[in-house]
Amino acid sequence: MKWTIFFLIGMILGIVPDAHDLINRAVDAVSIRDLLQISDLSELSNFWNSLNNIKYDTGRLLIGKTGGSIWSKATIPKNDEWTVEFVFRSSGIDKDLAFGDYNGLSLFLVEDKTSNTANFGGPDKFDGFQFLINTKEKQGLKIFANDGTKKVENSLSDSIGDCQFVYLNSQVPFNMRISYSEAQSIFKVQIDNNLCFKTDKIKIPNKLKLGIAGNVSPASEEMFEILKLKTWDYMTEDAIDDHGLMSDGELKIAYKTVVEDRNQISTPAQIRESLHEKNRKFQEQLAKDSTNEFDRSITFDSSRYNEIIQQNNRLQSRLDSLETILLNLQKDNGQVVGNDKTLENFQNTITTQYAELLESIARLNQKVISEVREQQFTIDELGKKVDLLMNHHKEIKFQNDKPINTYEAASNTIRYILFVIVFIVLLLAIFVYRLRHDIKHSKLL
Repeated sequence: MKWTIFFLIGMILGIVPDAHDLINRAVDAVSIRDLLQISDLSELSNFWNSLNNIKYDTGRLLIGKTGGSIWSKATIPKNDEWTVEFVFRSSGIDKDLAFGDYNGLSLFLVEDKTSNTANFGGPDKFDGFQFLINTKEKQGLKIFANDGTKKVENSLSDSIGDCQFVYLNSQVPFNMRISYSEAQSIFKVQIDNNLCFKTDKIKIPNKLKLGIAGNVSPASEEMFEILKLKTWDYMTEDAIDDHGLMSDGELKIAYKTVVEDRNQISTPAQIRESLHEKNRKFQEQLAKDSTNEFDRSITFDSSRYNEIIQQNNRLQSRLDSLETILLNLQKDNGQVVGNDKTLENFQNTITTQYAELLESIARLNQKVISEVREQQFTIDELGKKVDLLMNHHKEIKFQNDKPINTYEAASNTIRYILFVIVFIVLLLAIFVYRLRHDIKHSKLL
């Protein structure tokens, strides 16, 4: 028991790795590294193959007009249970609704990939699943299953499931989670922790590879951003817990369990707001505040950073409390925990809370990075506008400061006056001539 207590203390202090980290090491080959920790796409080449024109830019992978894709070299270690989380964002706006036949982002789970890119940057024939984000027929997600013998047409009638949500004009990313358990007969898809699709009729016999592919029409300015792809060889807590139903882009209280006839109804466990959902709402508020501030002036709102700092302090306080509890347990030599069952429950609680704390801290850091990036972008845009105004001002000043040639102006004026005088003299001469002629004529008469 003494060694167990030392292990728990070491886990809190970071001396020994988290229990989840021990499992995660087995799936690094099918998870994309933290994109904030790399500087070039080539750093992913050990485990991933990139095709066409997928690019890396400051913590994200970008897929634009020429399309692109990235494919795992390895398969998911287990085929009987796993979870995949995919975080993405689109820069598209309302006018991109017209490009539903061309713009799309797909996550593939396939037995093997091909070089074909006719299906939104990925293969139109594959053995596995395609999870397509686009605006064709409905804006949101369509799920396709294929055995590799036919081409996918990407229509709702050919999909095995779908859910509608608005991802255009969004300033925040979306989290798509796909999970599978053969023992529990579960295959489900969640969007931001809300259930989108679920069935007990799918069995996956083989290990699958992961791929992300996208395509954008040359006439569109939409850009797809890939922020995270992580894989576990078990069903995570969030994958097991359904917080609500995605239906027509809204959260419902009950969800539909999708089977072959799609008629079976079930009620979820108690709906609660997860850390991810809180983070989502907080990011939406940050984006809204940032937009309003740009209309008024470019300033930093310190209250938002104070809130982030306060949350981080609260998380640190919880870690300190857990450390204190474990130190007291060490002194009492296990007297607080009276039996093995209680100790086991306590160990599970500590492990779960510590994992949640680490995840929350990572999300808070991501919020700060995203906010700084947005503010930097805003300042750059303002700088461009200031430069444009300065250039315009210089041009006007140059025109106003251009010297006037007074000599040339005086010469032109004198010419005009002389011309008028000569013209008047000619008129007088003609008048005198006519007058004399008339006088002579009168004398003759």
